[in-house]
Amino acid sequence: TVVFLVSNFFTGTKDQLAALITLEPLVKSSLVRQNGRQAVVAQIYSTFPFNHKNLLTLNAGSDDGVVVGAPVTLDGNILLGQIVEVSSGQSVARTIFDREWSLSARIGSNYVDALLIGGQNPRLTLIDKDDEILEGEIIFSAQKDFPYGLKIGTVKSVRDLVANSFKEAGIDLPYNIKSLREVAIVIK
Repeated sequence: TVVFLVSNFFTGTKDQLAALITLEPLVKSSLVRQNGRQAVVAQIYSTFPFNHKNLLTLNAGSDDGVVVGAPVTLDGNILLGQIVEVSSGQSVARTIFDREWSLSARIGSNYVDALLIGGQNPRLTLIDKDDEILEGEIIFSAQKDFPYGLKIGTVKSVRDLVANSFKEAGIDLPYNIKSLREVAIVIK
């Protein structure tokens, strides 16, 4: 009888404990429509304490319509990167902070051509010496893989490379990557 009483005690405690536990709903990705485009809003998994800036793991995958090559944005308008891996419930995005990434871009209202080179401090290269660009001008995407005109940032500084036929420019980004918690993945 002692075993029976102990067993009933644990069963009763387990049932009481189960009644007290309320599970919060999981944070899921969500589908939004902005500026004529469809996007999946996804949460960024933490990489603390490593804080890798070149790759982000996201909580949206093929079940949500995410495909390799999809642009990753902030608010659907600021280009941050591109999806490089997809599983059913997650994806990995390469960001403009990846030194292996480059992107065709344009600068300002004169649509000056440039090449964005990724890295810890992304920069613009291959700007023709004869083209006039000014600090503060908007930099936007002009690569066929992305919706035309996604904002990247603004011109931070311009360097005229004496030994070269081109200029370079630094980029002032409108965000701090360490403080980002969600992104919008453009799917249509």
